[in-house]
Amino acid sequence: MNQLISVILPTYNHASFLKNAISSVIEQEYKNWELIIVDNHSTDDTDEVIISFNDKRIRYFKIHNNGVIAASRNLGILNSNGDWIAFLDSDDLWYPNKLSIIVNEISKNTFDVICSNEYLNNKIINKKNKLSYGPFVKDFYRDLLVNGNKLSPSSTLVRAEFIKKKSILFNESIDFITVEDYDFWLNLANSNARFFFIKNILGEYIIHGNNNSTKLKLHRENLVKLIRYHLFFVQKFTLKPEQTWKKILPKIQFMEFSQILREENRYKAIKYYLYVIIKSPTYTLIFFNKYLFKKIHNINF
Repeated sequence: MNQLISVILPTYNHASFLKNAISSVIEQEYKNWELIIVDNHSTDDTDEVIISFNDKRIRYFKIHNNGVIAASRNLGILNSNGDWIAFLDSDDLWYPNKLSIIVNEISKNTFDVICSNEYLNNKIINKKNKLSYGPFVKDFYRDLLVNGNKLSPSSTLVRAEFIKKKSILFNESIDFITVEDYDFWLNLANSNARFFFIKNILGEYIIHGNNNSTKLKLHRENLVKLIRYHLFFVQKFTLKPEQTWKKILPKIQFMEFSQILREENRYKAIKYYLYVIIKSPTYTLIFFNKYLFKKIHNINF
């Protein structure tokens, strides 16, 4: 199966990481790909890094995205030619067997979205932990909304035909910055996309202190906006969204707490825990008291 894979790589002032990200695509065992780099008019050495790669499969676009990475991803999608669209953030990287394993799975199964596992590589403390995604379950849209995000952009490919048929792109609202990928997966699931998860670790999600996802206050606020939007305006599985929201909120808070622990910042974790206790004591205490200590000692990285 000679599927063309379009790799969408948005970037902004990540020249120090970009070379490794591009190299990880060029070094793929599977060679039928195109790399679409969308640069938000970087002011560092991004241009020089890209020009240094003499490969006709690389295309390069400029955009003023005003801090909305969704706009960069959408520009890449709209200019892609592939059968499948893959996402790779400019500070992440793939292992050389990534696409060959993915394409092999595509040849054996019928689905619209495929996601593999990856390592969380924390450059701040020089430590790697496994990140496991999925699993796919019945009523996946409801499961994603109620139980949280189960995918990662740099680990996921989407069938181009499906998103074109369903007219699904990333939401470019400033209210969804840092969670635009979660909204994208939710919209795919709500359109009955078939998801497939494989256990192979095929890349690295790199934490270095400047990632959007490390801006916890912004991420937390926009995550709440996203889930409330889907719960009150999109979903059709419950007629009591407010009651469901009260059950979801402690899970959101606990996911944030777990993310802080993954980054080995226990002081910040305690500070955040005290914050959510003050904001919503009843539901938070019920949820945290039930799962806190078990999760601290058994977090699935």
